Amino acid sequence: MGNYRDYISKRECLFTALIWSVIPALQIVFFLIYGHAIRGGGAVCAALLLLLQLSGASLHWRRYLAYDKKSS
Repeated sequence: MGNYRDYISKRECLFTALIWSVIPALQIVFFLIYGHAIRGGGAVCAALLLLLQLSGASLHWRRYLAYDKKSS
C-alpha cells in the first residue's frame, strides 16, 4: 500500500472511505428504483461498474483500517 501515511491523515482516510461507500449505495438505490428501464447490455455494464466501485471502496476501507498498523 506504500507510504500513504506521509500524505493523508487517518481522518482523511475515513472520509474517503465513506464517500467511496456512499456512491455505490446510491447506485444500488437507483437500480432498485429504475432497474426495469435498463436494457440487457446496459445492465451488464452497470453491474461491472458497480463491481469496480465496490472494489475501490474496499481498498479505501482497507487503507483506513490498516492506518495504525505497522507495515512489515
